[in-house]
Amino acid sequence: MDFDEAYQAFIKKHYEARNPIQARRLRHGLQFAEKTFLEEVWWPAFQSFDALHPEYEVRDFKDGYRYIDFAYIQPGFRLAIEIDGFGPHSKDTTPEQFSDNLIRQDHLVIDRWNILRFAATTVKDHPRVCQQIVQQLIGRLTSDLSQPHDKLSLADREIVHLVINLDRPVNSTDVMNGIGVSRLTARRHLKGLVEQGWLVPTKHKTRIHYYRLSSGRTPAQL
Repeated sequence: MDFDEAYQAFIKKHYEARNPIQARRLRHGLQFAEKTFLEEVWWPAFQSFDALHPEYEVRDFKDGYRYIDFAYIQPGFRLAIEIDGFGPHSKDTTPEQFSDNLIRQDHLVIDRWNILRFAATTVKDHPRVCQQIVQQLIGRLTSDLSQPHDKLSLADREIVHLVINLDRPVNSTDVMNGIGVSRLTARRHLKGLVEQGWLVPTKHKTRIHYYRLSSGRTPAQL
């Protein structure tokens, strides 16, 4: 499969999987800079769009929603990739918008996202540099997954942080969307965290649907 075929299948897959509001952002495909990143950087580096999500929706620190240009989600880590243009719109950015954008990035870091930002001109003029940066970071993150941890696995820690950050009980759907795993895997990790004393199941009628953080557990213990 060549790039054009893979790109069309990629957009179609995500367009059809999203609700109408989310899908509007993909109706006409990606913007020029984002498509150039896929064609000149991502595709040559990986030859696959597996686990990559365009225009990925995340909850805003103001309780709204924002969109990441690309999110690469694997069990144990999440990578946000932003392509920043430099044109008339960026020149007209107000101080408030500039500040808001930085705070948005800070909150992604707090939520344990790894972040890469590329200027659109760098993507266009120096794609190989961008490829190397993306490959190096993903290589390190993937390598970290294989390292033993004294307390919890990376995926389990991601789930605990998700519960803490959402500040409410979570279910398997929250875990699926939060760390990018299947429902079966989400349930397995939730059950394991209950067995390890990190989470407490919350029953709805006769069935367990949600899980909350155990009393006395804190981020410092991770």
